[in-house]
Amino acid sequence: MVQATGATNAAEVCGKYSFTNITDVTMFMNGTWYGDTTTLKANTGWTDAQVTSFYDWNNTASFGAHLKESQEFNYGKYSCPSAMETQYQKNCSATYIAAGQWGASWVTLNPPYPNSGSTDD
Repeated sequence: MVQATGATNAAEVCGKYSFTNITDVTMFMNGTWYGDTTTLKANTGWTDAQVTSFYDWNNTASFGAHLKESQEFNYGKYSCPSAMETQYQKNCSATYIAAGQWGASWVTLNPPYPNSGSTDD
């Protein structure tokens, strides 16, 4: 995904950040959801053009395309109304998912990707 930016520091960025770490993922997601690219640019050293390329959902190799695909999957799986806080129209809002999880255990009982080691699959 970082190669989509044309960044010369792709290996450095990929080695520094973990997409299984919520803090790291938040930094990358905030750039697209809330337009907060200041932290991302400061931490990665990317230019405006590289950040734009990273979030370009028309480029199937970009982070933006992968994020859009993931959000559209959840949108359909949990029958979400369109979220207003994002540029993606087919996206579950955090409030909607939280309410469904809190009130009815939606995600726990129907996870996006079942555990392949589970006997409940």
